[in-house]
Amino acid sequence: MTSETFQLAGKNILIISPEGWGDNLLSKHHIALTLAKLDNKVWFVSPNSVGTKSPHPNLNLISYKPVKGINRLPLTLARFATRLEVYKLLRTIKHQLDVVWSFDPHHLQFLRLFDARITIYHPVDNHYTALEQRVVDESDIIFSNAEVTLSRLSHKNKYRIGHGVASHFFEHAATVKLPGRFSTKVGYVGNLNNRLFDFELFAKLVKTHSETGFYMIGPRGSSNLASTNKPQFDWTEIDKLPNVFWLGQQSSEKIPSYLAQMDVLLILYKSDRSGFTVNSHKMLEYLSSGKLIITPANHENDKIAHLILQAKHLDEIPQVFDDALRNLPRYMTKEICEARRKYAFSLRYENRIQTVEEVLNKTLR
Repeated sequence: MTSETFQLAGKNILIISPEGWGDNLLSKHHIALTLAKLDNKVWFVSPNSVGTKSPHPNLNLISYKPVKGINRLPLTLARFATRLEVYKLLRTIKHQLDVVWSFDPHHLQFLRLFDARITIYHPVDNHYTALEQRVVDESDIIFSNAEVTLSRLSHKNKYRIGHGVASHFFEHAATVKLPGRFSTKVGYVGNLNNRLFDFELFAKLVKTHSETGFYMIGPRGSSNLASTNKPQFDWTEIDKLPNVFWLGQQSSEKIPSYLAQMDVLLILYKSDRSGFTVNSHKMLEYLSSGKLIITPANHENDKIAHLILQAKHLDEIPQVFDDALRNLPRYMTKEICEARRKYAFSLRYENRIQTVEEVLNKTLR
C-alpha cells in the first residue's frame, strides 16, 4: 500500500521489442519515443537494432544476441540462461530500472530478473506459443489493444489499452508529389510482407479499378519488421499496371504528407488462425488524415463505426469499395472529416501514457 503517485516522467524504462528500430514504427516504437519525450530515460532492446541512430537523446537503442536454443531449455535452465542475458544488459544500462515493458513473448521472458519496480507485458497480437505464459507469470500488469487477446491470458491485473497516434500526425504536413494523374487516389500504409496482408484482394481491386491510382507505402522484404529479404508475395504482375505505385518505405514523419494526398485508405488484413482480425495501429494514423477508411469489420472498431466503412467479411470489400468510389462526397463531408481527426487527436500517445499511469497507480495501491 502506498500513497505515492507514480508518474511516467523522470523514470528509467526498458522496452523489450521483437522488432528493431527503423523507418517502420509500430506502437511499441511510438510508446518508447513518447516516454523519451516525457523526460524518461528509455532503453529499447531488440535482437535487430544494429546500426540505427536514436531519434531522441533520451532513447537508447540496444541490440543483443539471444542465447541460441534458450527457448528449448527446461524452465529452470532457461531462467538461468536468461539471467546471464539480463546481467549483460544491466551492465550496459548502468541504471536501476523503474519499469520493464515487454512486447515480446519470445525473448527475455523472465522480467523479474531485471529487478524493476514494475513489470508489464503488452501483446498487440495473438501469440501462439507456450513461452507466453512465462512472461505473463513474470508481469505485474498485462496490457493489450484487444479484448480477444486479453481473454486468452489469465492474470489478475489485465487492462485494455487501445492504440495511440503520434503527435506529428497533426502537425502541418509537407506537400508531396505523387506519380500518376489520377483524380481518385487510394492509399495503403503498412508491412507489405505481412503474411496476413490480403495480396489477392489488393490485386483484384487494382485490376478492377484501372481509373483509380493505388499508392503503397511499406516494406516488401527486409526491414526493421522482418529479417528476410524474400518477399512474401510476387509483385511482378502488379507492378506492371499503370495505376499502381509502390513508394517504398517512408519515415513516420513523412507518412502524414502522403495520407493528406489520398481519398481512400485501405486496411486489408486476413484473420489469424483463431479468427481474430488484427486491431491495426494504422487505424488512428489513417483517421488523423480525415480521409475515408475501408476495412474488414472488427469489434474493436465499434466506437468509430460511424466514421469508417466496414465490410462484414473480406470478400465483401470489393462491393464496399465500389460503393465508396461512386459516393465519395457523401463520406468526405467537412463534418465527418473533422470528426475523424478529432477522435484520433484525443488518442495521441501522450494521452495513452496518462491512462497507463492511472492503471499503474491503481495496481500499486
